Amino acid sequence: MPESPVAGVRLQTVEGIALTVLRGRGDDAAFIAGAARWLGQDLPDSYNEMSRRGDASICRLGPDEWLVIGVRPEGDPPSPVIAVDVSSARSVLRLDGPGAADLLATGCALDLDGGALSRGRFAQARLGAFAVLLLAPRDRDGAIDILVARSYARSLTAWLTPGSSP
Repeated sequence: MPESPVAGVRLQTVEGIALTVLRGRGDDAAFIAGAARWLGQDLPDSYNEMSRRGDASICRLGPDEWLVIGVRPEGDPPSPVIAVDVSSARSVLRLDGPGAADLLATGCALDLDGGALSRGRFAQARLGAFAVLLLAPRDRDGAIDILVARSYARSLTAWLTPGSSP
């Protein structure tokens, strides 16, 4: 696991995390109810907030798009829910240690001290030159998950850990 230039911060690639995009109209009661039944969990209705249940997290990315993280829903989605497995499209990097937020702040304009990544939240942001999804720490260990397009994962790792080889 590469060490970052900020003391005590570690970065690792997390393999095998299921990622599924759901599409449907956020104002369609049949879609909302069908997705909740299929997932066993309500969809968040607010942007930048996650709903979590067990190993599953759901982020609302836009008015008609949600990202399910951590579990692969079983069976086919009910109509009118559209679901696409995007696990191969993104890499998940986990940044942890006492200076993780400080390291992110070197390349991210979010107010990380002001609650942008408080428990139960996520952010779509730029980190350096990279478009990322930042997931708030799941528990007190403080680990922040960074989702990035798989083709940029090595470059982002190198950017976060200058002087080490990704």
